[in-house]
Amino acid sequence: MSENANLDQSTSMSLRRPNLIRWNGYMDECIEVLESSSAVLPSDKVLCQHAKLQHINEEIGVQFSMDDPSASINISDARVQHALKNFERELSDWSNLVPNTVWSCEFPIASLLLVNSDSYSSCS
Repeated sequence: MSENANLDQSTSMSLRRPNLIRWNGYMDECIEVLESSSAVLPSDKVLCQHAKLQHINEEIGVQFSMDDPSASINISDARVQHALKNFERELSDWSNLVPNTVWSCEFPIASLLLVNSDSYSSCS
């Protein structure tokens, strides 16, 4: 898993363009090796969490057609509400699994997503 894949995903999401580097099994393997190895730096463990969060971000982009500038989403649609609940759960699960040694100010966006997920709940 390279930082280039992370950057590509972030850029494609921001510009509403197709992601050129999709998540794949090799990325899962890389994260597993980095998380289980005792010879990694603390920054490697942070990179793993960034990659996992970016994977969730990619799933959100695919679900809501974020690469299509003409796509519109109705927040009151039942399918959208269901997807939002699933992503809220997935973000919460990810947050609960981040080791305390890694969880720090490195994830301000994730914290905002977790806090703001409550505001989505109030839309229903």
